[in-house]
Amino acid sequence: MSVKLIIEDPVVARWGETMEEVGWGPWQYPTLSKADDGTIVLSCASGPDSSTSFGHELNWAVSADDGRSWSIADPSVKVHAGTRLPDGRILRNPSRKITPVPEDQLPEPIAVHPVQGKVFLMDDLPDGMVSKEWLLTRTTKDGGVEELRSPIDWPYFATTYKYESLLTPFMFGRPRIAPDGSVWMPHYGIIPSPENGGYSPFYNAFYLKSTDCGESWSLESWIPYTPDIREFPGAFTDAEGFCEADVAFTPDGSMISLIRSGSTTPSYITRSADGGKTWEKPRIFDKCGVWPTLLVLDCGVTVAGYGRPGFFLRGTDDPSGMEWGDPVALIPYADRSRDGNTVPENPGDDWKFGTCSYCDLLALSADEFLLAYSDFYYPDDAGVKRKAVLTRRVKVIKE
Repeated sequence: MSVKLIIEDPVVARWGETMEEVGWGPWQYPTLSKADDGTIVLSCASGPDSSTSFGHELNWAVSADDGRSWSIADPSVKVHAGTRLPDGRILRNPSRKITPVPEDQLPEPIAVHPVQGKVFLMDDLPDGMVSKEWLLTRTTKDGGVEELRSPIDWPYFATTYKYESLLTPFMFGRPRIAPDGSVWMPHYGIIPSPENGGYSPFYNAFYLKSTDCGESWSLESWIPYTPDIREFPGAFTDAEGFCEADVAFTPDGSMISLIRSGSTTPSYITRSADGGKTWEKPRIFDKCGVWPTLLVLDCGVTVAGYGRPGFFLRGTDDPSGMEWGDPVALIPYADRSRDGNTVPENPGDDWKFGTCSYCDLLALSADEFLLAYSDFYYPDDAGVKRKAVLTRRVKVIKE
């Protein structure tokens, strides 16, 4: 399953301030999309890593030469950002502002999560209090943009209450196009079992499907997080559960999903041989892996990007996508808190990581792709270590 990755030098897509100035959140979490004319559109976060930033405008950049150079763009380019549907339209899944609600107007929660707050079933909330549909956008064939209020067939769908607000539901994942043209969305949350409403304090992974280009969605399957201290000693104490999953449709006709379990905990991989209806027991993929990202190239190679600590690329030409080559470190699995302009006396994890370890991957050809990721300590021309969103062109070679 050996695949060689030929990785070009990094190019700065967007410069940010220093870590000392802005800390964790801004200039992180990059995404890549391609416009009709081939221009590549990049976005990254502009505010703190908190639900209070949901719905805020992002930072944007564009490249007309496949990532060799970048220019700053205004928010109007976001019409080109998103998932391209089989008919050429673009489906976008923007985050939405949280909905302020006085607590005395809420029913009794089904549970209280120590981090995410009070948990409410959507069916228990009064109509009109918060959207019970996905609020998506989709381009039209005449170049406009339409708003979608997409109903969801999901038993025991739930949301959370924090910061005196309800979390307005939006999909915590990337829409992916299946070979049959359907749209799949991996999602996660403190959401009860869709089978019986049972509550878990851990995140669970959910897989939704749309057969009408995003106009409606149904829950196809889910993977409950079941802690196993034989595999991972911190399964109960350190993990968040199964979250931030991605899916890919592999050359053998099956599906794989790569799943985060926490900020510095193992990532897991699983396979479905029946079109996403059921999944094999997830197994550990690597010792880390937030927001793991999958890309299947036309040459038959599947690539994954993930990390924290560090940032890694990994490839395979296994048609099932289950046997992988060794990871390649672009940022080391190490404490980087001494790499900035100053050395904090008591550095937190944000300083130690030196990257959010989130990434995005975009195919450029049958055997090439563009990678975007963050580095918090990238030197500018004056030698000042600044937060930066970097891109690198990568070619794959089967060995």
